Amino acid sequence: MAQNIKWTVLGCSAGNISTTRNSSGYILTVDDKQYLFDCGTGICSAYKRLGFNPENTNHLFLSHMHSDHCCELALFVQMMYAAKKESQLDIWVPSEAIDIIDKYLAACYLFKEKLKFNLILNPIEGEIVIDDRNIKIAPIPNTHHQDEQSIISRYGYPNLRQCYSFRIGTSEKDILYSADLGSLDDIAEHLKKVDLLIIESMHIDLAALPGLCDKYGVGKILLTHIGDDDLAKMTEFAANAGPDRFIVAEDGLEIAL
Repeated sequence: MAQNIKWTVLGCSAGNISTTRNSSGYILTVDDKQYLFDCGTGICSAYKRLGFNPENTNHLFLSHMHSDHCCELALFVQMMYAAKKESQLDIWVPSEAIDIIDKYLAACYLFKEKLKFNLILNPIEGEIVIDDRNIKIAPIPNTHHQDEQSIISRYGYPNLRQCYSFRIGTSEKDILYSADLGSLDDIAEHLKKVDLLIIESMHIDLAALPGLCDKYGVGKILLTHIGDDDLAKMTEFAANAGPDRFIVAEDGLEIAL
């Protein structure tokens, strides 16, 4: 039986907060299961507005700890608590943030003991295999934080500069969510036979993207993580690169696979 697979944009703005669009957040729906990727500004209200079911959202993945990708994590847990969610919620985060998030949730009075659901914090490392509906999620380390090493070293911060893209495989389709990148080189070798590429547009060589997608046979390309000042440029780029293939993200957009 064919799977019902859908990618929904909850937020597609870049790090500079937009007055009209939410920050990064996306839901992959496979039949009745929902997987949330990133949880930036406005994601919780978008989740409720679009009618997603807390009982069917059991996995949340944070690509990295920039606030436009993670700032509503505690609010999301609170929303699940208020909705009386009972099924387990696995939250996957860079390993450098496990202890910090655990303490932060407790500081927000989101004690694990008072939740009706099991909340598990999992470190992202190696390959993540989700055993429901044949979903396989492989994290891909990238170089988005590479420019921050000097201040980390100078002042002795413990940050490990962890940031991940995700190659997502169902029994029928392959998806790659880039999150934020250092360059296109971070994901190039992982693009082969990708049916849907969700690619951030702020930190890459945009002109090189069409040729790279042609080389690896990428299907549809969703351009996202777009600043307000770049929206018109991105729309023009998509129109010239192939509007049937290149799609400019907008909040609430659904792509069926």
